[in-house]
Amino acid sequence: MDPSLPNRFFALVTVLILAGDAGLLVVLAGRRGVLRRAGEWLDEVLGGATLWLAWVVAVGALAGSLFYSEIVGFRPCQLCWYQRLAWYPLVLVLLIAAIRRSLRIATWALPLVAVGWGLSVYHYTIQLFPALDAGACTTEVPCTVRWIWEFGFISIPLMSFAGLTLVGLLLLWARRNT
Repeated sequence: MDPSLPNRFFALVTVLILAGDAGLLVVLAGRRGVLRRAGEWLDEVLGGATLWLAWVVAVGALAGSLFYSEIVGFRPCQLCWYQRLAWYPLVLVLLIAAIRRSLRIATWALPLVAVGWGLSVYHYTIQLFPALDAGACTTEVPCTVRWIWEFGFISIPLMSFAGLTLVGLLLLWARRNT
């Protein structure tokens, strides 16, 4: 399968998620004036759906990773597998948290987000600077290979980073509003 169309689609989604990450981070940090009103508006828009939205992002990441490995045929490197070990349980934890409307359960997801986030940052960094690889990669499936490189900066680890950042910010948003 020629992955050029899905690559462009997922890259565009990633750009939108990065924009959402930046906006949500600014609104989370702001407590006065326009930012406070933006936060109130966002509360109205999201309602009680914050945990559901985080779950949808996790399901999208799971589906995307399986699409690339099982349909397109990209072989995941070791760091991709470790990131999957952070993403896949998020699907279940966030589903249970959303069904139960439990921020206590959702809090269990934050360490998974943090670990996955750190892995994605490292993975993206060694894609940009292969000499910084500290031995996480194998020669069979190197972590420095860019299966996707859209718009001159979007790769699979950056997609993971963007999604994990959004999930983490949504969880922090939900906790802030309790």
